[in-house]
Amino acid sequence: MDETNNLRLPYIMPSQAQKFLTHNDALRDLDSIVQLAVIDRDLATPPGTPAAGNRYLVAASPTGAWAGNAGNIAAYQDGIWLFYAPQNGWRLWIEDEALLVAWTGSAWVVVGGQNINPAPMIGVLATADTTNRLSVKSDAVLFANDDVTPGTGDIRAVLSKSASAKTASFVFQDVYSGRAEFGLTGDDHFHLKVSPDGSSWTEALYVNNSTARVGIGTNAPSARLAVSSSASAPPAGLTGTLIHIVGADSTVARVQVNAFAQQPFITFARADGSAAAPSAVQAADQLGGFGWTAYGATAYSPASKASLAAVAAENWSDTAQGTYFTFSTTPIGSATLAERLRVDSTGNVGIGTTTPADRLHALQDDAGNAAVSEILRLTHTTSGTPAIGIGAGIEFEVETATAENREIGMKLDTVATNITGAAENFDFVVSLMAAGAAASEAFRVKAGGKMSLASGAFTANGSVATAMSSLGPTGAHATVQKWLAIDDAGTTRYVPCF
Repeated sequence: MDETNNLRLPYIMPSQAQKFLTHNDALRDLDSIVQLAVIDRDLATPPGTPAAGNRYLVAASPTGAWAGNAGNIAAYQDGIWLFYAPQNGWRLWIEDEALLVAWTGSAWVVVGGQNINPAPMIGVLATADTTNRLSVKSDAVLFANDDVTPGTGDIRAVLSKSASAKTASFVFQDVYSGRAEFGLTGDDHFHLKVSPDGSSWTEALYVNNSTARVGIGTNAPSARLAVSSSASAPPAGLTGTLIHIVGADSTVARVQVNAFAQQPFITFARADGSAAAPSAVQAADQLGGFGWTAYGATAYSPASKASLAAVAAENWSDTAQGTYFTFSTTPIGSATLAERLRVDSTGNVGIGTTTPADRLHALQDDAGNAAVSEILRLTHTTSGTPAIGIGAGIEFEVETATAENREIGMKLDTVATNITGAAENFDFVVSLMAAGAAASEAFRVKAGGKMSLASGAFTANGSVATAMSSLGPTGAHATVQKWLAIDDAGTTRYVPCF
């Protein structure tokens, strides 16, 4: 045998001449592979100016003087490259990585405490077992990107399960009793669950892996975001529904917005065109609104049956942005929504008309062509016992000075004068302001159609009950019992009463 079994060092033979050559070769080999350390393991081409004694682990697909020596140790000795095939168990220090590796016969692997590939169990200040094969007791655990090799700069923690019905999740415990869990629990959708005791669990959040719909309180979201307190799956959302709120049976479903030191506010913002290229809204474009619908005999109505909408009153620019409001309802026995009230861009209110001409403009459009339509009703009810004098009326207030001085110039009232059932009587009373005094009764039309001035009343024969003997031309018409005075544009006119 000419060489040693493990390091392949040459023997000095008994009859060998120049024995020093063999001895020097063995020393050179020992110098190359004992206390083995290489500068780099990523080069496939020899460096241009190596220093004597430099060693490298040859990378894959080598070229030049290293060709055919992938995975071998290349040592630069006496001006030439010498190559050594690693043997099982050889350990190698990689200087540029500060890493110790060993040859397994097929690959270089990390040595000792750095090598956990594979390891059946690992415990750090804790005992691992066949269920918890990695067990760590520590104030903190750090996972950081690989800036040593270096890596890509990314870092991902991966949990992989064997089948959809299995679980891949993170569980958070209080003294080993579960309080929260998130992950793929029992299917391939994302779940977040909470528990007060580790035994009873409530699903707080669900995300569908196909639609990306999010459910809070439900695992069957009917919109991009569904919030539910119902024990049943939410009904299907109407077309275009992005947020769906579902209440529990026999419970009010409420949305509340709180603000502090400012008003709570909900804003609707519309543009024509697209999100990438918005354009101005045009006249009659709905800017936003509220709609109400309900369940019919077999399904929810797909469209609103009562609505409040804000609408553009003109083609918008940066300085012209008129709007109006519409209120719409659906009549009994119909399924067609119709506009009932409009507040136009000037503040005029139209009931039954889309073009109100005054501050309040009510229009009745029906088939009646020879009858009066009562369009306005004023009702006065009382929590007490009705008595003579109860009534209802309208006040007319006018600004009389630039300092916001407002006066009630006239009142129109209907007043009860008899409240006996089936025999009720009402007077119509007109009150006017005079000489700055509060508006007082000027005249009234009695229940029977007769008229009285001021606070007086007509008697059965039509004579004026209050004294008016001083009225009328002096000495004229001695047979005239009373005079009725009428103001005619500042001139007093007299009507004789017999």
